[in-house]
Formats: sequence, C-alpha cells, structure tokens
Amino acid sequence: MANIENGQVMANNKGELFTIIQVDDKAKTAILKSEETGFTRNYSFPTLKDKRRFTFIQSPEEVAPIMDLDNPISEQEAEEFGMVTGEEALEQAVTVPEEAGEESHKSRITITYKGVTKSPKEWGEEFNLNPKYIRLQLRKGKSPEEIFGE
Repeated sequence: MANIENGQVMANNKGELFTIIQVDDKAKTAILKSEETGFTRNYSFPTLKDKRRFTFIQSPEEVAPIMDLDNPISEQEAEEFGMVTGEEALEQAVTVPEEAGEESHKSRITITYKGVTKSPKEWGEEFNLNPKYIRLQLRKGKSPEEIFGE
C-alpha cells in the first residue's frame, strides 16, 4: 500500500487530477484539492488506496488524455495508451442479436395476482404505482394483495 503524504498527486477514475493538501493520520483521512475546480474534499485512506477509484501518479503526464471526439487520436497514439482502434476493434466487437438485447432488459421479477403474471413495471402501469415501490414491498415480504390494495 502506498503511503499517503501531503503534496502527492492522484488521479480519480475519470482522469481528474487532485493534490493531497492535508493528511490526518489519526483519523485516517486526507483532504484533496481538485486541480480542475480548486474545490477540496475529505477522503478516507481506504478510499484513496482503492485502485478502482484513485491512482497515485508521479506527474500529470502519466494520466491518459481524455478522448476529444472532434479531434480523434491517431492509431499510433492509441497504441501507446494500449487502446484498440480500427479493424482490430471491429474484430473484437461482439454483435448482440436484437432478440437477446430485448430479453436482457426484461424484468426478472414476475408477480402473479388473480391468476395473471406480469412484471412490476406492467403492474405499476395498471395500478399507477412505481415499479421500484412494488419491488421494495415484495422484498419486505408483502403479498400482491397487500401491495395492490385489494
């Protein structure tokens, strides 16, 4: 694990740069200042050491540039950053059949009420209820009769 010290530069998972401006070893927190906005925010050591959220860097040049869609990078620049472009990207792409794509968006939860089986979304439309509310009530152990009020 990296030591957390004042002056260290970090990048978050969006590529934004931050500088550690104050460390509290007792509370195991650090205050980071955004290089972009100048705002400061307190983070816990476990959050800062989570590689999915932050990366310690030596210099700002280590941060990969954010892709500008108006000025795409060249194949050579993409290769330097380990990106896949062009024909290689097309070869690696997977085509999802329309039917499979539609099924993946279907609700996995079904509710049978008065002999009719529907998704929470469909029942929500019928009874003018939010589907999230219906799923929450089911998780709480309520029956369809209790949820739909009949």
